[in-house]
Amino acid sequence: MRLLLCALLAALLPSCASLAAEPYQRVRFEVVESFDTPGDDLTLEYVSVQGTPLAWGSTLRVRGTYRLASQARAVLYLGLTNGSIEEPQPHRIERGSGTFDLEVRVLRAGEPHVSLYATEAPGQVLGKRRFELSARRPAPGG
Repeated sequence: MRLLLCALLAALLPSCASLAAEPYQRVRFEVVESFDTPGDDLTLEYVSVQGTPLAWGSTLRVRGTYRLASQARAVLYLGLTNGSIEEPQPHRIERGSGTFDLEVRVLRAGEPHVSLYATEAPGQVLGKRRFELSARRPAPGG
C-alpha cells in the first residue's frame, strides 16, 4: 500500500510542478451580467489563466478598477457560481476608487464573477460582473 501511494505521488508531482511554472495567459472575456448600486462601479480590465481555463487546478486572475460610494467599506470577491474554488480571499476596500488584482484556484468549473459585497449588511450585493471566457483565442497583449 505504501509503495502504491509513493508511486502515485511521484506520478502526480511533476504535473503539479509544471502547472505552477506555467505562465499566465490573457484570455478574451465577455461580461454577460452587470449591475451596480448607484455611485458604485466595477470595471474588469483583463482576465488571465494559468493552466486550462476553469479546469481543476487552474488559476483564474482578474484585474480591474472599482469605485465605492454607497458604503464606507465593502468586499470584492472573485468566485464561481455553481463551481468551487480553493479558499477564497476577499479583498477589503474602503470608500473611494482603486484597483484590484484577484486570483483563485479552481476546484470545479462554474460561472466566473467579480462581486462587490457590503460589509455592514452581509449578503447585500452592491455590484457584480459575471463573465464568460473565450479560451480558444488569446487576448491581445497576452
